[in-house]
Amino acid sequence: SSTRPPPPQLSLSLSLLPWPARWPASEEPPMRRIDELRVREKELLRVAKLQYAQGLELWSENIIDALSLFRSSAQKGHEVADYCFRWGQYHEFPPSNIEQALRWYKRGARMLDKACTAMLGKLLLATGKKLEATKVLRTTAAPTSGGDQFSNTG
Repeated sequence: SSTRPPPPQLSLSLSLLPWPARWPASEEPPMRRIDELRVREKELLRVAKLQYAQGLELWSENIIDALSLFRSSAQKGHEVADYCFRWGQYHEFPPSNIEQALRWYKRGARMLDKACTAMLGKLLLATGKKLEATKVLRTTAAPTSGGDQFSNTG
């Protein structure tokens, strides 16, 4: 049997790195660009949280405008599952569209959102899909940590 030689050891001299001495003056240094992206990400999250809060305030007065704010917030990655939950609720309001409500609750449940999962189970039960509803509702009842928070042990 032949044995493979060990891989060569690589050593990297700082003088070979492109930063800072060899970085072209016409391009931005990568660290500055990364810092700018981090600042932009924080700003987007701040805006998303603000939009979400405004959506909560509008929910009882103007559902359509609230959903628009929730969508904008979710597009930035904030409270995406809650956006699904709100759309599910919207489709339960008259004139209801239970299939669309189920669709939105399923999306949120795939993100492991407890509210969406519970509503999905309740709607499945209400539409006569008892076996599927039982499976879904068991996931909301299952403990998420090491044990039951209401037990008297440990």
